[in-house]
Amino acid sequence: MMAFITQSFINRLIYSELRCHLGFAVLKAVNAFTGILAVIAFGCLSFVGVSAHAGGVQAEQLQIEKSAEGYALSTLLTFDISPAVEDALLKGVAVFFVLEADVFRDRWYWVDKKVAGAQRQMRLSYQPLTKRWRLGVAFSAGPNASLGSNDSAGPPVYLNQHFDNLSDALVSMKRISGWKVADLQELEPSVKHRLEFKFKLDVTQLPRPLQLGVLGQGDWSLSTSQTLKFVPDQLP
Repeated sequence: MMAFITQSFINRLIYSELRCHLGFAVLKAVNAFTGILAVIAFGCLSFVGVSAHAGGVQAEQLQIEKSAEGYALSTLLTFDISPAVEDALLKGVAVFFVLEADVFRDRWYWVDKKVAGAQRQMRLSYQPLTKRWRLGVAFSAGPNASLGSNDSAGPPVYLNQHFDNLSDALVSMKRISGWKVADLQELEPSVKHRLEFKFKLDVTQLPRPLQLGVLGQGDWSLSTSQTLKFVPDQLP
C-alpha cells in the first residue's frame, strides 16, 4: 500500500513538474510572439507616420468662385523643396509639378459623376548660362483633361516666366489664383458638387536614371489632396 501511495505521489510530482515546465515554455513562446507583434506594430505605425508626413504640402484658403467665364479655383500652396531637389535643379534637371482639379456632381442613386476637370503642369528649371530660373506652365481642361506627353495632341505647350532666384520662382508657383476648372454650363446651379484638388511633384517625368535613384526617397515626396463641397448657386 505504501509502495502504491509512494508511486502515485511520485507520478503526480512528475506530472506537476512537466506541467510547470510546459507552462514556462508556453509562456516564453507567448512572450516571444507578443514581442514580435509589438515590433511589427511599431514598424507599421512608423511607416504610417512617415507616409502621412511625406506629403509635405498644404493647400491653404482653397476656394472656388463663380464668374461670367465659369468657375475658378484659388489656393495658396505651402511647402519647401528639399536640398536634394534643389541640387538636381542646379545641375540642370527640370522638375515637374502637376495640379489636378476634378469636379463631380452629387448623385444619390449612383456614384458621383465627373462633369468637369482641369490640369496644370509646371516645369521648374535652372539656366546655368544666364543663371536665371524658368517656370513654364501648361494647361488642359475638360472632364478628361490630361497633359501627358504621349497624348495624341502632342507634348504640352508651356508659357514661360523667368526669375532671378529660386525663391521668387517658388512664390509664383505656389500662388494659384483664378484657375478656371469648369464652364458655367457644365455644373447644375442648385445641385451639390465636389471639387477634388491634387498637387504633386511628378517624379515620373524625371530622367530615367534619376527616377530609379529617387524611388522611395522622402526628399522627392511632395503631394497633397483636398476636397471641397459646394453648390454653384451659393458661391459668391
